[in-house]
Amino acid sequence: MDEKLVITNETKQGYLLLHVSGRVDGYWSKMLDEALDAAIRAGDQNIALDLEEVDYLSSLGIRVFVKYVKLFKSIDGSFGITKASQNVHSILDMVGLDSMLKWQEPSVTIIESENPSACKIENEGFCFKSQPLSENTAENPERKLLKCTLVGYPEKLLNSSFTENDIKSVRFGKGKYGLGLGAFGTGFKDCESRFGEFVAAGDAVAYMPSGKINSPDYLVTTGALIPEINLLYGILFEGEFSRFIRFAPLAPGKRLPLSSIINTISSLTGYESFAMIMVGESAGIVGASLHKSPALSQTGENPLGYPEVKESVNFTTEPEFRGSVALTTGVVTKKVSGDITRFTRPSAEGGELRQHMHSAIFSYFPLSKSDQDLDKTVFSLFEDDKIDSVMHLLNDQRETVGIGESEFYQGICWVGPLDL
Repeated sequence: MDEKLVITNETKQGYLLLHVSGRVDGYWSKMLDEALDAAIRAGDQNIALDLEEVDYLSSLGIRVFVKYVKLFKSIDGSFGITKASQNVHSILDMVGLDSMLKWQEPSVTIIESENPSACKIENEGFCFKSQPLSENTAENPERKLLKCTLVGYPEKLLNSSFTENDIKSVRFGKGKYGLGLGAFGTGFKDCESRFGEFVAAGDAVAYMPSGKINSPDYLVTTGALIPEINLLYGILFEGEFSRFIRFAPLAPGKRLPLSSIINTISSLTGYESFAMIMVGESAGIVGASLHKSPALSQTGENPLGYPEVKESVNFTTEPEFRGSVALTTGVVTKKVSGDITRFTRPSAEGGELRQHMHSAIFSYFPLSKSDQDLDKTVFSLFEDDKIDSVMHLLNDQRETVGIGESEFYQGICWVGPLDL
């Protein structure tokens, strides 16, 4: 039998069948891993393997199988082996995986609800589908408002005037969300060299410390441990989201700018001011993170001015993290007066919406096509410790040199109106 691994696809009713022949060893197991990853990114969440013509299986090949058993379970998909050669069957039996990897054909086809409260809209080659998250919001979407709290003075960033009096310790947990500048630690002195961007999504808080380390950190609720962060400033909101929104391309490979996503959600929901959590597959992130803590700068110094900005801020020089998954937390408003304007900037040049968005960036993870549980989705991202960055999202529209804004291939959102 040829040692080269050959993989062919066959589309079945409700699942994808991969016919595999050759050796699944340390070298060729990478090819199998890549084929499975590509199928998932293409939208297949039920995949079976025919290994009848595989004559050798190494521990690295077994590791690939275990990886995808866990992954498909987390997204409510199906994964297994329909047929196996005698050699492969014996190996799987010896390591105790034979029954775990036995293929069970999907018996339930998910049919989208015909709920009259659900609605959809097409924009820029994407379809947005929205539905209420409870009967109460279906009857009256404005009945439950997310409570919004604005903490601190973001304008102090422009003159480095933060002091110990500005710090506020905030605990998060289920139903509590936010973004801004903060740090994990025991007080101002402990945190002053590490203040950076943070994202809080219920039981998980991630932030990017400024300074030499410049590597993301996070806390997840575990037992009596509840994530807590010291803020210089931030936008906090709590309560229940009203609507669940999914957006996907009408044709493969299309990408959608963040400002278009925000505009479409505003049109779809009719909300004047809203908070959102989005988990989306990135087509390129445009953003920034602090390299130098503003609490270390001399009072009166503008870390965002020139030339100080070159030493104070890390900018993306081109869209980054393509193919990753971004957990984005933020607020959007049409208000042009009041305290919220201190915390927001125009979403796009000439547009009526203002926003403030931060993203935690993770290695690719497929999005479930059925689950609407925000807490479960967030936990699955942090479970494997694959966070790459936390960034403030930008829309760089500078003439000639501007690199635009973050774009996404697809995503799911939890949205709710704010009590602004």
